[in-house]
Amino acid sequence: RIPSYLLKPKGAGFEMDRSTEFLGDILPTDVDIGPDGALYFSDWHQGWPKSSKGRLYRVTHSVAQKDPVVLETRRLLGEGMDRRAPAELMLLLGHRDMRVRREAQFSLAEKGSEGLKSLLAAAKLEGSLLPRLHGIWGIGQVGRRDGAAMNPLIPLLKDPDAEVRAQVAKVLGEAKSKEAMRPLLKLLEDRNTRVRFFTAMALGHIGDRNATQPLLRMIRENADQDVFLRHAGVAALTWLNDVPALLAASKDPSSSVRLASLLAMRRLQRPEIAAFLKDPEPSIVVEAARAINDAPVNEALPALAALSENRVDSLSLGYRVVNANYRLGSAEAASRLATYATRADVPTETRVEALRELGSWQKPLARDRVVGVYRPLPQREAAPAAQALSKVLPRLLKQNSEPVLVAAAQAIAELKIESASSLLANLLTTRTAPPKARMEALHSLATLMPSNFSELLSKAFEDDEEVVRREATRLQARTKTGNAFANLKSVLAKGSVAEKQDALLAMSDLPEPGVDEVLMTYLDTLVAGTLPDGLRWDVLETASRRASPSIKAKLTSYKESLPKDYAEAGLRDLLQGGDVDAGKRIFLERQDVACVRCHQVNGEGGEAGPVLTGIGTRQKRDGILESILFPNRQIAPGYENVMITLHDGRDYAGVVKSETVNEVIVNSPEDGLLTLKKSEIKARQKGLSGMPEEMGKVLSPRDVRNLVEYLSTLK
Repeated sequence: RIPSYLLKPKGAGFEMDRSTEFLGDILPTDVDIGPDGALYFSDWHQGWPKSSKGRLYRVTHSVAQKDPVVLETRRLLGEGMDRRAPAELMLLLGHRDMRVRREAQFSLAEKGSEGLKSLLAAAKLEGSLLPRLHGIWGIGQVGRRDGAAMNPLIPLLKDPDAEVRAQVAKVLGEAKSKEAMRPLLKLLEDRNTRVRFFTAMALGHIGDRNATQPLLRMIRENADQDVFLRHAGVAALTWLNDVPALLAASKDPSSSVRLASLLAMRRLQRPEIAAFLKDPEPSIVVEAARAINDAPVNEALPALAALSENRVDSLSLGYRVVNANYRLGSAEAASRLATYATRADVPTETRVEALRELGSWQKPLARDRVVGVYRPLPQREAAPAAQALSKVLPRLLKQNSEPVLVAAAQAIAELKIESASSLLANLLTTRTAPPKARMEALHSLATLMPSNFSELLSKAFEDDEEVVRREATRLQARTKTGNAFANLKSVLAKGSVAEKQDALLAMSDLPEPGVDEVLMTYLDTLVAGTLPDGLRWDVLETASRRASPSIKAKLTSYKESLPKDYAEAGLRDLLQGGDVDAGKRIFLERQDVACVRCHQVNGEGGEAGPVLTGIGTRQKRDGILESILFPNRQIAPGYENVMITLHDGRDYAGVVKSETVNEVIVNSPEDGLLTLKKSEIKARQKGLSGMPEEMGKVLSPRDVRNLVEYLSTLK
């Protein structure tokens, strides 16, 4: 859509007054207003398919197009300003069209002393504000070449109009006018917030440190009420670079002054910023941590890392504290992270992060773990992290926090702490421990491979929790330990559908001849039509991986018995048996499909496609599957693009909003909402859906099944 905004002043800045939709149901990529007064925009049209062509639209208003000002603007911009006399250009500084005013201003600024005289006369005009502002800005252009040209503006710092005072302060600051220093200091006390904003910025540009204390006084009086004014104060203090004054301000009774000092030090990347980590105001401590980690201020990292010994309730602070230790990379830092992970008085999320950092200690991520920017660290020895974690594991693994235990088990495997095998085994066999933690313990044991792993794996097959049994099934084929075939056959005999799926997949690579006998039985059940729907795809997939001639023959015979369109009809094998959690992860997290970028679920997500909340009630599973793999067959109401040609030769393009037996209502970017009788339609061409047709190439059949399962639960 193309929205139209109206702003209104608020303090030193602006706020939204109201927003209306100028044009909707389009895919605009850019918009501009032409010299003819028309609005032009480029439209992506059919969206994703790369072969489609975009369009350029011109939006006009029949009455406005005849407005004398519009016609004059077109003429003036077409003719240009170079041949116009200064007197005429001065008049044009008050034109209704900003582009005309700007061109006249630029032309006067290039005309030397004669142009400067006209600009100054415009700046001193009484009444209309626009020519005064363009006169001020034009003088500012000249002043960049000739500083003396700015001096006549200084008296206007006392002008009755607040915007004049503000813009004069702005251009004097940009010209670094030393002569304006004293009146600007007085103007810093102006009653108008916007004037104070530009005055503060101007004082910073001029660079005279006599402005430091007045700026701090302004910040103290503002007390963080106007964030624009605070920004101006911080920017000015940064440009002044008065470090002794900033250090003194760091101890000021006013938290607003201390915060401004901190923010200026952040921009200057001063190591003294570490002192703010001891500030009595918690929000300032968090802001200091942001500065040290995010800017970054590397010299202050040790002070930030040391906060891991304190109680840290804030997630923003906690993530940066643990990250500081990770980036320092010393044995002491690793020890602090390990100890931090054991503490129950800090947020679980940051304890988990500490363990993940220990796990990736040897090969750090190239991106900063908090802000995500590229800040590579060198590879380092894993020993300090492994030793630090080993010391705390006995008490860490006795805790009952599932996320912490899962992260601890993962870190043990990544660091290959073989001495922790017995602790992991104890966690695995403790039935009161969280199920996912025991599952992860088993997974890590498969990496460490202790001598009793086969025994532990067999016990896992008998576990009360399905997640543990399923992990045992998946690991059985990967590790090929113990009586793999017997264990998997037992799962097929008494496991859930999900466990049987894992067992079938695990069997596909086993060399035992008994595997083919089991598969033949399942294929017979499939042919007879009595195989549970949730296992159809798994049986066919496992059978296709076997080299047995009898299996291949049975599989070929089965496929030949199916309808000729089985390549598509066989997709029904994906309608049942998916994993809801895995499907949800695909929807929310898979960047290569980016479902959530276009679709909303429970109020979260994009707006390019239909809202999927309640899709499980509105559509059956086969409809959901078709929408994923063949989105152009049935486009959701309100999203179908059409090109319609009438018998009288008129053409319309737009989105079908609704349709009956006799008529169709189309929302057209050019013509608005149209009601067209079907009897008048000569041709109707359906546009492509915004949903790409390539999902079947990006998602595996298992992925598709999981996604269908998740979407079908959205009731």
